[in-house]
Amino acid sequence: MRKYAIDKVSKPERCASRKAGGTGYRYTCQVGGKICHLTYEENYKWFMPFVNKLETLIKNLTIQCVRLKEEVLQLRKEKKRLSEDVEFYKGKIKDISDRTELLQEKADDLERVKRYAGAEQIDTIIRKVKEQERTEQQIRRYDRSYGTR
Repeated sequence: MRKYAIDKVSKPERCASRKAGGTGYRYTCQVGGKICHLTYEENYKWFMPFVNKLETLIKNLTIQCVRLKEEVLQLRKEKKRLSEDVEFYKGKIKDISDRTELLQEKADDLERVKRYAGAEQIDTIIRKVKEQERTEQQIRRYDRSYGTR
């Protein structure tokens, strides 16, 4: 509880507290060179409504500042995580780009071979190799299915 030095007291009047709902006396006072109201309620408590409002406001603002600080920390963590994700995906894109470049070189090489040896002959070779690979794959599947029994 704070204590204030009262410079001057004037105008005591009976009044009802709109917020607290009680009745008491309100004194117009001068505290620290400023005019304010000091209220004495029937519950034997003195208070200065403006000071109480300021204290409540300061308390609420402090709570809000703490929440905002926590939110800023969370946002910084999220930003760091997202930055790391961006770097990860940049690496992935670079790898895919390199692989695409390599595949394009191989496609260009195949076109060169087709021009040199003839497109029909190369297509026939590729078709025969693919057929041989399919046959070998079917044999392996058959061996796995029936070979272990």
